[in-house]
Formats: sequence, structure tokens, C-alpha cells
Amino acid sequence: MKQDYSEYLMDPSHLENEESEWARQGFYVKNAEAVKEFMELRGLEKVLEIGCGSGWVAKMLAPFEFFYVGVDKNPNCISLAKGKVANSFFNFENLDVRSIPFFFQQFSGFDVVCSFAFLKHFSLDEWDNILKILLWQGKYAIFAVAIAEHDLDDGTDFPHTSVTLEHLGRAVAVAGHKILKTEHQSDSATGYEMLVWTERV
Repeated sequence: MKQDYSEYLMDPSHLENEESEWARQGFYVKNAEAVKEFMELRGLEKVLEIGCGSGWVAKMLAPFEFFYVGVDKNPNCISLAKGKVANSFFNFENLDVRSIPFFFQQFSGFDVVCSFAFLKHFSLDEWDNILKILLWQGKYAIFAVAIAEHDLDDGTDFPHTSVTLEHLGRAVAVAGHKILKTEHQSDSATGYEMLVWTERV
């Protein structure tokens, strides 16, 4: 088994077909709307998406006056994302999430960091550290997490890691954030997803 999803570079056509189906089901629309509404309500401008995939969330945010950076380990994702978005304030970077704290020292920080269909692809041993890296990037965060008592198994060759609500709360606190609210997404790609909003304390 591969250690995490960052090692799993899918064929571009397969990747786009899979993510297009998720887009058709409304998965990315709900996520993008959550980010847009949160940022507009608070007058925020700068958003970082970690694990941006092939750019569906970015495409839905592109009409609005945000400064956006999307990062993904998969170069196929970055190529597809760049092809979806024609906005000079939207940028995409091909890099590993573990490099983000160093890469983004050149920026003054993001208002919001978001991440969807991403955290579940890291092994439980690494999960807390990846969440910490994610939350360090923004004053606020909006992310999806698989909430269950066991790892999810859909037959793929990489982990689908879930955590309990208690584990999530501890990990968010260690990362210096507090949970503002949560919303269960029963119609998400896995059915186990919860959308979480947090704020740095």
C-alpha cells in the first residue's frame, strides 16, 4: 500500500473524469460556496487551497475578487487546474504539503486556508502533522474530514483515514485553532465527510 495519496499520480483523463463526476454531484459547489460565503461575510481576500485537485473549487471562486493560491503534489492536477481558471489573481503551485510552511514564508499569510477530499488520504501516523501544517497557513480554515471509528476501505491502494470527533478536536487545538462549527456532509463522495470551520486562537 502507498503511504499517502501524494504518491498516487493518476492518469490525467482518469483524474478529470473522476473529479468531473464529483463536480456533477455538487461536491465542489458546496465547498466553494462555503468558502465564498465565509470570506464575503468577513471581508476577507486571501485564500489558500491545499490539495486543489484539478481546479473545480478554484473555478467556482474565480469570478470573485479573491487572491487565491492552489497547491497540489500531483502535476497532472496543476495542469488541469491552470486550464480551468483564467484569473491573474489565481495561482497554482506543484508542491508537497510538507513543503508549504517554507514555501509560503514569502507571503504575509492567508486569511483562509481550505482543503477538501484531502486529509483522508494521509496515514493516521501522519494525519495530525498534516492538519497542523494546513491550519498554520490561515487565520481561518474550512476543511473536510472523514469522521468515523475506523479507516475507510474502498478498495484503493492508498489510505482513506478517518478520525473521531474527539481526535479532531484535540488535533485542531494542538494546531492553535478552535472549531467554530461543523456540518455533516452525508451526500459527500464518501458519506463520512464533515465540513469544519476553525479560527486561530
